[in-house]
Amino acid sequence: LTHRIVVNLVNSLLQFWSSKDRILLHVGFHHRDNLILCTESATKNTTCLEVHLAYSGKSLIYKFMGIGAENAYNETVTKGQWDTDTNKYFLRASTLGTGDVTAASCKQSGSNYIITINIKNGNSYATKGTATCNAPLDKSGICVGDKDKGYYDHKRASCIYDAIDEVYGGAKVTESYSGAVVTATIDAATGHFVKLDVKFDITVNIDIGIGKPTATGTSYVSYSSFKY
Repeated sequence: LTHRIVVNLVNSLLQFWSSKDRILLHVGFHHRDNLILCTESATKNTTCLEVHLAYSGKSLIYKFMGIGAENAYNETVTKGQWDTDTNKYFLRASTLGTGDVTAASCKQSGSNYIITINIKNGNSYATKGTATCNAPLDKSGICVGDKDKGYYDHKRASCIYDAIDEVYGGAKVTESYSGAVVTATIDAATGHFVKLDVKFDITVNIDIGIGKPTATGTSYVSYSSFKY
């Protein structure tokens, strides 16, 4: 749940309890996903209510990062409309250099060449007024940027902070990835792309003061059905 929803929930409960001549003693969290509210009556009778916050911080991160089958999406760029297609940003020119990779190989498999590139691990951090990023992965040609855009393949900490700063202005976002591999399948006869896959493991932590939800997962970006 977002901070605004929690505040609205607390305010609604306060209005209800005040009508019953009860006062609020305590607001807190239990196991991060449960909201605890304790009240007391004029006769010193204490009652505590535990509300389960079904939409946990981890679920919010997974949805935003696009991790999980339920958050996967597909897009198409139309041949011949690269300059005008709204999805033109999904595949960009790679700027990877030798200093960005740990290993690379090329082998033939049937009528195709399989090129595998292992990219160095990276990380990023963002909070109010500060953003740092060391991500060789972002040079591989996938769609990336600093602001809150749903179509980014690798969402840096600055992207996540940009998405939540209006509600959690004091949040501290830490993101890192590892095991990034780019696999390109090339038609040996024509030199055309058959398929391009990018895979990486990602960890995101958002410190919002009342909890530090951390999400881990594996992201897959796949390009196919190239038109020539």
